[in-house]
Amino acid sequence: MISPQTKLKASLLKLQKKQARFYFDISERFRENSLVCDKWRAIGTGLERQVEVLKELPLSFWKALDRREARSLLKAVEAALDSDRAGILEQDPLRQCFVKCLDFEEPVILEIYAPILRNLKAHWTDRALDWYVLVRSHLTRLIQLIEPFCGDPALVHRCALLGDRFEQALQQPPVQAEAKQGSVRALRKARKSARRAPAGAAGARKRAGVSKTVARREALRPGQHRIPKSPKPLIGKVRLRRHPV
Repeated sequence: MISPQTKLKASLLKLQKKQARFYFDISERFRENSLVCDKWRAIGTGLERQVEVLKELPLSFWKALDRREARSLLKAVEAALDSDRAGILEQDPLRQCFVKCLDFEEPVILEIYAPILRNLKAHWTDRALDWYVLVRSHLTRLIQLIEPFCGDPALVHRCALLGDRFEQALQQPPVQAEAKQGSVRALRKARKSARRAPAGAAGARKRAGVSKTVARREALRPGQHRIPKSPKPLIGKVRLRRHPV
């Protein structure tokens, strides 16, 4: 059975190729407007660069991902691959293309790119900067495309807000590995057990003393009672001094 970590890289490469093709298709849709066409094409070219950087990540990075987070990432990637939001119709106006673009980009950036970058920052700091620059450049190109040509303040605000949400998502801590969490729980359980039971030689002596007491009680014949030892006198011996007669 293929692990989610192994499957994730191949699925993510497939998604980024789909993203690039999405922007190249839009550029052809507006090829009569060279300025808009070039901006759409520049976004697709930037995504092709992301594909190359993603291929360079070592296999050990993917294997080190927590299984729960890998499954969550894989689910988000597969949802984006199955999404029909990346389809552009011939009759779609420019504003509708912007809406479809943001509908497609938001879950990808927040649910896929941000968690991957968090893990890179935690364990592969030398690769984190390259990935961060690529994603930020991608967001910047989106803003530079939508702001001057959209004409809808709400859509412009939504695009700018995506950049802020991406930065906030990067501040969240990466998910800890399941094995580490399990070992911590086992350690806490062992410590609790150690506190409850007497430890070392003192505990052994205490347990031995209890066993001897039980054995002496069982050795008494029915009706026989053990005579208790004399209690320690409350007052010690008093010496009387003799006086001369």
